[in-house]
Amino acid sequence: MENILNNTMDFDEFWQMYPRKVAKFVAKRSWKRLTKKEVVKVKSVLADHKLRWKDKELQYIPHASTWLNQKRFDDELEPLPKKELTSEQKDHIKMENLKKEWEEAQDNIATQDEVKAMLSAFKKNGSS
Repeated sequence: MENILNNTMDFDEFWQMYPRKVAKFVAKRSWKRLTKKEVVKVKSVLADHKLRWKDKELQYIPHASTWLNQKRFDDELEPLPKKELTSEQKDHIKMENLKKEWEEAQDNIATQDEVKAMLSAFKKNGSS
């Protein structure tokens, strides 16, 4: 609970979250060299880095010690790639759009009294 309040994390929390679990001893040694400010930074950016590593092969994710030693937590992050929607997602979006159009059309339907008034006005203007 204390870590949540002071916005830091300990090595075990970091290790649990880090996706590539190799060279734990070396990573722990690297962790101990970080300042409190750097630990706060790691906690704030690790999830964003994990999002960018999600679709990468494990071999392309740096070892934790490398990531820490090279202070890659300070790196500017690349934008997340735009994902192609599945056909199911595209169909869902189309259905939602059609539903909105249908609801708008229903809101714009003339009432029976409005139709009568328009016909009456048309007859008056047509016969003049």
